[in-house]
Amino acid sequence: MNGNNQRYDHQPPPDIDDEGFDEWAEERLSDVSYDTELGKQMGRDAIRLARGEMSKEAFNEKYHEALRDGSF
Repeated sequence: MNGNNQRYDHQPPPDIDDEGFDEWAEERLSDVSYDTELGKQMGRDAIRLARGEMSKEAFNEKYHEALRDGSF
């Protein structure tokens, strides 16, 4: 842990526009059985949602079917 009581492996992600984002996301998604590309795409859009760059409705519309059908 660092001085902020935050684990080193739980640092904030690189900016979604940085080249390092894909590598960062792939490292975190490497041991799950879900679609890594979908996870990276959802992660980017979740950050856009949190920044106010994407509406909740647009996020839900984009990912609802994949999550509902289990095609992730």
